[in-house]
Amino acid sequence: VLGPQGVVQRLADWRKPTEGEGEFKMNINFMLPCSTLPPNVTWGNCNSSDANSDRTTYSGPMALCDQDDRENNEQYPCDPRHDGHFYAWQMYTDSRGKAVDDRNGTVNSSDTNWRQIATIYDYKDIKPGKWALYYLQGTPKNPDDRTYDRGATHVAFTGVTFQINGQGGIYSMTVSTAGKNSTNVNANFHTIVPANHISILWQIPQYVVITAAEILFSITGLEFSYSQAAPSMKSVVQALWLLTVAFGDLIILAIAAAALFSNMAVEMLAFAGAMVVVICVFILLSVFYYDYTFYTRDESEDDNDADVSGTVSTVE
Repeated sequence: VLGPQGVVQRLADWRKPTEGEGEFKMNINFMLPCSTLPPNVTWGNCNSSDANSDRTTYSGPMALCDQDDRENNEQYPCDPRHDGHFYAWQMYTDSRGKAVDDRNGTVNSSDTNWRQIATIYDYKDIKPGKWALYYLQGTPKNPDDRTYDRGATHVAFTGVTFQINGQGGIYSMTVSTAGKNSTNVNANFHTIVPANHISILWQIPQYVVITAAEILFSITGLEFSYSQAAPSMKSVVQALWLLTVAFGDLIILAIAAAALFSNMAVEMLAFAGAMVVVICVFILLSVFYYDYTFYTRDESEDDNDADVSGTVSTVE
């Protein structure tokens, strides 16, 4: 990132959002010195009486608030209790003593004239819409405390607004002054991964195939366990069949929890490969190694057969 304050280098995150709620992902490279902040922003590392305010960038909490909320209530534009309309970059220590910091560090100049060039805020998944960037006081979304209401959330407007409508994109937003001696705020976006251009409706055929396969597998499995079980064991064998489904789900959960794959596409291919192996094993068992048993008659039919055979023998 190149700005009036200097040059900043950081690794970009190219992993797309995975929450499945149509978000995009973005981070903030904040390069505004404290001297350019509104006078009411005196929290964090910025203080209006600080002699180094020209050489220090703001590194306190930040918030993105839905512009519709701002238009409805200009005095209190941010509502932390409105899910999907408020996102915060915060710093605090939780009840277990663990430090939570949504920043990826600060960047200082390497020359003898020390300056804090930028504060890098982590990537977050954001829902598409119209957004405004604010300086945030406190930790309104601390999970160990009650979420602030709108009136208790103190913010100051940075002057940055933007609108992103696409899903699945990854962006890096740089906030800086328009020039070295300027106090005007400038925001630039760098697109790391473009937004999705394939319609999500293309997932419908996939869901149809997956659903049909699940139904056919379940029905045929239940039919097999019922027809091949002895009359007195049908319920037990069907229960064991359902238990195998439960164990299969546990295997998937264990693999996901172990985080064996860094790439989700590779993980899905591994699951598909395992299914192919299981299919081949089932085919071999059904063709070469299993003798089918047919329990096609119930007890009443057996009794009738016994009566008929007895009558025939008496006549003889």
